[in-house]
Amino acid sequence: MEIEVGGGEDAYPLAGRQGRRAEEAGDTAGALAAYERAGQLYDGDFLADDPYSPWAGELRETLRAQADDVACRLVALYGRLGDDSSAVLVGRRVLAGDPCNEPVHRQLMTSYARAGQRHLALLQYQ
Repeated sequence: MEIEVGGGEDAYPLAGRQGRRAEEAGDTAGALAAYERAGQLYDGDFLADDPYSPWAGELRETLRAQADDVACRLVALYGRLGDDSSAVLVGRRVLAGDPCNEPVHRQLMTSYARAGQRHLALLQYQ
């Protein structure tokens, strides 16, 4: 799958959609490339320096939800591919914003255990 994502305002959501389409089609490499690109394009909350701007709130929340979804999908893909260090790196970022994300906690426990870091897997469980 070729990823055609420029730097326009729609580039981030487009990369996420391309990743989901590739994932649904069974194109793991294409999905991974699209999700990684989306992760590079997301630069934090929209208008973070003006968090109380009422007109931007809905867009901010939509983009944040998309970013969380992309990050969770990346963690799962990295885990399926056995790239445990990447799964842990992205997973820890996800949990910093959403400490109740159980699938990510489970993936981190699995990744730590596969990497021979049983003590970290147990800490993650706790």
